[in-house]
Amino acid sequence: MTDALLRYRNFSLEFPSPDGPRRVLDGIDLELRPNEIVGLVGESGSGKSVAAMSALRLLPRGSFHVAGGSLEVLGRDVMSLKQAELATLRGGQVAMVFQEPMNALNPSIRVGRQVAGIIRRHRPGMDKAAVTADVLRLLSDMRIDDPARVAGLYPSALSGGMRQRVLLAMAFACRPRILIADEPTTALDVTVQAQVLDLIRDHARATGTAVLFISHDLAVVGQLCDRLYVLHRGVIKENGPARQILSRPAAPYTAALLAALPDGKPPRSPLPVIGAEPVCDGEALPAPARAAGEAIRVAGLTLHYPGRATPVVDGVDLSVAAGSTLGIVGESGSGKSTLAQALVGLLPPSAGRIVFYGSPLVPPRRWSWGQPPVPPAQIVFQDPQSALNPRLRTWDLVTEPLAIRGVDRAGRRAGAVGLLRQVGLAAEHLDRFPHEFSGGQRQRLAIARALAADPSILILDEPTSALDVSVQAQVLNLLLDLQRRHGLTYVFISHNISVVRHMCDHVAVMRGGRLVEQGAADKVLSAPTHPYTRSLLAAAPVLPLEGAA
Repeated sequence: MTDALLRYRNFSLEFPSPDGPRRVLDGIDLELRPNEIVGLVGESGSGKSVAAMSALRLLPRGSFHVAGGSLEVLGRDVMSLKQAELATLRGGQVAMVFQEPMNALNPSIRVGRQVAGIIRRHRPGMDKAAVTADVLRLLSDMRIDDPARVAGLYPSALSGGMRQRVLLAMAFACRPRILIADEPTTALDVTVQAQVLDLIRDHARATGTAVLFISHDLAVVGQLCDRLYVLHRGVIKENGPARQILSRPAAPYTAALLAALPDGKPPRSPLPVIGAEPVCDGEALPAPARAAGEAIRVAGLTLHYPGRATPVVDGVDLSVAAGSTLGIVGESGSGKSTLAQALVGLLPPSAGRIVFYGSPLVPPRRWSWGQPPVPPAQIVFQDPQSALNPRLRTWDLVTEPLAIRGVDRAGRRAGAVGLLRQVGLAAEHLDRFPHEFSGGQRQRLAIARALAADPSILILDEPTSALDVSVQAQVLNLLLDLQRRHGLTYVFISHNISVVRHMCDHVAVMRGGRLVEQGAADKVLSAPTHPYTRSLLAAAPVLPLEGAA
């Protein structure tokens, strides 16, 4: 016997479906011991979040069936606990941090009151002054400057990293014995991610909290975790010391996950995809057929938000050669997405010029819907779930640009078949709604929709940030193939340094709305000259070296 705080023993769980029970966890064995940080990794749909939510019995009543084994939390069978016992367990002894803090926080309640509510619920009898002091201490422990000011704000006024810190403050409010962190750093930039990981590690060690850390980012897991479990389709494929597994995997599935990462691969080479044949034997794709000259020229671009004196983008100058890929990196709030939206006319510049192939960008306010210009640039947003209209069927949403041009219904539906084929989807998907696709498929739909306007330039704003490594590889391979076949020019915004190194010819580094460094990707990312670029690279997690123990 061990002193495990959390123990899955041959635990199996099923979901009902029209075709019969569907096994989502299949005989898993997992232990979390005091004062350790354990990682749980796998692709989307592998069962990671189901396993985590089962530990607190957060799955809707009647939506699951325990098909075998047991699940013990602090020595008690969690499936047999009464609701009152569960209420005491949740937050007080076992805390959970979810992937999307904006969904986990109540948007109508100020931050301080939300943290205070956890304290009052699990530590009754504290007077108001003591609770307020504890709230400020917790926010300060999470390295939040001016905690009194932040406590009075609503979640919408905070950045993603700040919201995640608030969730961590709530999680640690009652000194839980177990913390379950479900993808807590997804979509955070590398410096904020490093800060959040440090907070989890340092506070867990200081309070003796055991952490189950769920992620699809193998480099992050290797940096943070003591031990690691690899989950695939509800089955544990291997477990052991994290660095050992990530440097010398024993299971073919773990090796395939690692192979799908761009780390260490030749730039612009096809990445192996789990369950699919490689495009070629790991060699770089042929160079795209590029048009001569300059595709994008930005000169002195400055943008202000209403009521804000400091510019969000401040005097940016850059050039992108036709058929090449420019990567833009920087922390959240550096102005990357604002620049992206300006490049497609969604935000009007305060000063400066944007020129495509020698012609100035015509902003939407200067043309009518009756005769819109053919835009040379289209944008693919970070979150396809938000970018795609949930009420439209696939053929309708990907051909919206054709509708603007006056193409009739029959022509649009026929055009949708070709667009879907270009991004690796089939005609059978034409009548589905966005929610019927996986995250990677939705990102393909977003790319297809952008291609419908026949652009020569694609602005890609964090197109793979929330995707697991295998789906990320599929999307990156697709983008490389489209660029090779059509000679597209890309502006690729990302916080993933490895992806930028793999995809981009040139890199521009943004900080505080300004470009602090730019140049050839291999030079900037291997020998940066600006201290800020060096700090970004230092914060980026890296996989353990081969042979590390």
